[in-house]
Amino acid sequence: MIMDIVSFVFYTLGILALIEIGLRLFVSYYMKQELDEVEDKSLEDRIILGRVEELNGTFYVYNMKNDAFVGQGKTAKDFEDMSDRIGKQVVVMDGEPEAFDKLANTDGIKEYKVDIK
Repeated sequence: MIMDIVSFVFYTLGILALIEIGLRLFVSYYMKQELDEVEDKSLEDRIILGRVEELNGTFYVYNMKNDAFVGQGKTAKDFEDMSDRIGKQVVVMDGEPEAFDKLANTDGIKEYKVDIK
């Protein structure tokens, strides 16, 4: 009787240990897959390089790669919100010089220019 109980306890503990090992392997495999997916995204998949145009106080941004319309806004904050909505960072790299200067100076945002030589 006591041996049966001891056997049952060890058998149950063995089964639980196997289940735990299986769950740990499954979770580690799943987590590795997620990390691989994040690493697979290239920089181009995470940002949109845009050019800006301004018409009557509204700024329009177009994708420099394919000239597709990305969005519009009145301030640089609008473009920050747009980045959150579309899940990609919108980086204005080019455009009409006056529009670029106006957009950079809205909402107290400082303009950062990099000269490449």
